[in-house]
Amino acid sequence: MVALPNLTAEGYNILLYRLADFDYSKLNFADGIRVFCMFNDIKLSVDRLSEGYIVIFDMKGCTLGHLTRVALPALRTFMAYIQVITKSSFNSGTG
Repeated sequence: MVALPNLTAEGYNILLYRLADFDYSKLNFADGIRVFCMFNDIKLSVDRLSEGYIVIFDMKGCTLGHLTRVALPALRTFMAYIQVITKSSFNSGTG
């Protein structure tokens, strides 16, 4: 996970995510989601109001094996988190 240091020409922050280890047997999906949410919360706190975010997921190394590691309760929580963040971004005038 990394936030690129420069904004886009439109003033958007760019967040880049990728797998650190391609071995799907080592993937803990719930922990990955937890870290993703914490990183995003920190970025939102540090950046305050911004024009928005471009999130890039580098899928290099992802296989169908990784899909078998997805825990549906964690996925449900992640989708709820994304909806809350998106809704609050629209309500605050950004995003």
